Amino acid sequence: MIDFRENFQLPSLNNAIDEELYKLDKNWTSEDYDATLNLAKSIVESTCKFIYYQKNSGANSTGNLDELLKNMMKCLDIDIGKNNFFSKLKSLMTKIGDARNHTSVAHGHRKQNRSIQKEEARFYSSVCIDFSTYFLKKFSKSKSSRNRIGELIEPENLEYVNLNIKGYDVQLRECLGYVNSACIEFYEKVSLKSAVRKSTILINEVLPQDADWQNREKIEASDNKFKVYSQGYDRDYDIVFEEVNEGWLIYIDNVTTEFIDYSVKGFRDLSSVDKKYSLGNSSLSVIKDRKELNRLISDKNATNIRKLSIKLIKDIVKEVCRQNGWEKPIGDVKTQVRTVASKLKTVIGRDDLLWNVWNEMLELIMQPRLRLEKSEDYILYAAFVDDICVFLINLNTIYKRKEKEIPVNVIGGVFNLDDMPNFSRDGDDSFLSTNPVLDIKLMVKSGYIEKIAFKFKTISTRYDEFVDDTIRDYFPGQVESVSSDDKDLKKYYLTQLNVYCEEKYSVSDGMLKVILRLTK
Repeated sequence: MIDFRENFQLPSLNNAIDEELYKLDKNWTSEDYDATLNLAKSIVESTCKFIYYQKNSGANSTGNLDELLKNMMKCLDIDIGKNNFFSKLKSLMTKIGDARNHTSVAHGHRKQNRSIQKEEARFYSSVCIDFSTYFLKKFSKSKSSRNRIGELIEPENLEYVNLNIKGYDVQLRECLGYVNSACIEFYEKVSLKSAVRKSTILINEVLPQDADWQNREKIEASDNKFKVYSQGYDRDYDIVFEEVNEGWLIYIDNVTTEFIDYSVKGFRDLSSVDKKYSLGNSSLSVIKDRKELNRLISDKNATNIRKLSIKLIKDIVKEVCRQNGWEKPIGDVKTQVRTVASKLKTVIGRDDLLWNVWNEMLELIMQPRLRLEKSEDYILYAAFVDDICVFLINLNTIYKRKEKEIPVNVIGGVFNLDDMPNFSRDGDDSFLSTNPVLDIKLMVKSGYIEKIAFKFKTISTRYDEFVDDTIRDYFPGQVESVSSDDKDLKKYYLTQLNVYCEEKYSVSDGMLKVILRLTK
């Protein structure tokens, strides 16, 4: 059975959206993840404007993301006040817009924002593109016409359709369910000039309704190659006349080559279900459920698809916890995801913003009276479940990989003098950094830092922001506080290194002295 992901992809209908998808992928592969999220949001905005323009006779939709979403849904006769599914979709996109507004590409900053990470960018982009793909399909199904370039092919699920228009055979070919190209068999033994003139009605029957063959332009000063512009799709369509024995073949093509690149959509993992859902001991179970989710789409049973989706997410959360030695989470699916997300926060750039998005998605998935009506509703629902599942699996992979990495130049970590230009040797196994306000001495054993001594020359209290910041720089990323009976002694568990550390401070001659030391 073909997986729904194979055809549930963003179609090429509009140059602005194509360009944004192309740039999104390029930014993701070049590791500019804030820019990737910005473009994902732009694709949603462009989709809203595209649909509104088509439904409102060329009128433009303006405003912020919230207003664009409202205008698009209204023109599609969607009353979000009466359907919680669509109100949740709107809220979800608004939360992703909020996440984008906290990145480095947003306008106006009081302070530098933390960047989102690779898998966050992939997740946000996937959700935005699923949303846009869904509404483009919903819009296209609302149109009365079919079988023109850029419209849905009919009957559906066919690679090509043969038509007869005014006595001439026409073959339409699809891509992702939309008419992508056409070939007209204009079998009349006439000159090129006559064929161009006499085929006007035929070509206009295949082009978008607002495109007119009589407004054509020649391409590259060639006599047999033309282009016609559609205002609604904001795109030129290529038309080529080829002379054959019977007369002429007329090719009409929707493909724009400007943004074609075989690496486009690299951010989207289009691997097989078996590969994407590889998850250790639970692989067979979660892969089976994911394939059953695909089958349930055709059944259109909202209760069953909801039940299986929640089970699938919970099973992945359970396996992630098992692999990392964490306590098995309890509660509903939202509580369980939040529990495991708190454990994975060390590999998430903005966990607070991410949770706002996850919260909306999970509430949509958990709706007890889920209203899914059309086949595309079920596909979008399954796509969101797929996005969350794959994201959790990928985060777990990164987390485990990071767990194996030994930190450098922190307590318990590897010592690398090349990365410590302010330090110089101060004995066989010690290194010193000194300046008028602070001395730091590192004691190294077998290449690892086992003790750090700080002397704050102008500070006599432990409760100082500069002291906190300085000491924090010498801790690895994952640290848990451990209770201590001694008020002058702090204890920590260095999770990543699986060792304990103590911090002891004292004041002498008006100077604060702090010792970090590994303990058993």
